[in-house]
Amino acid sequence: MAEVRAGIDEAGIDPVVADVAYWNGEVSAGCYGVPCLVLADLGLTLSPLMNADEAGLPAGDSTVFSNEQLGDLDSIDVVFTGVNEDGSGNMADDETLSANALWKDLGFVKDGEIYGYNYEMAYGSPSGQMAFLEVVEKALLG
Repeated sequence: MAEVRAGIDEAGIDPVVADVAYWNGEVSAGCYGVPCLVLADLGLTLSPLMNADEAGLPAGDSTVFSNEQLGDLDSIDVVFTGVNEDGSGNMADDETLSANALWKDLGFVKDGEIYGYNYEMAYGSPSGQMAFLEVVEKALLG
């Protein structure tokens, strides 16, 4: 964890990050399980849309956005999203979202800053934390 944080500091970056999901036609930002804890432990700036408390601990409810509210996500720089084990199901590949003008105009969409992680990583295990940390490291530091 400390090595990744040092790399972020050395790179001089401070992106606003969020764990965002797309399910049943709705986009949501929330703070649950391993992703929330790893992002907070790294000291990254969590989007307030995730409903995380000041300590970065899970707060429970997600913020849900209708297709008409997607522009509200414009303050997020980097998105992490759960995908299936084979990598399918990434909202970046969803045709409905891709057709939405508000979605296409978001900076993280235009910049390709949507990174999938295996849903299994979300559950509290040391291996899940390390695997998600690797996803974050690759996303932010290449």
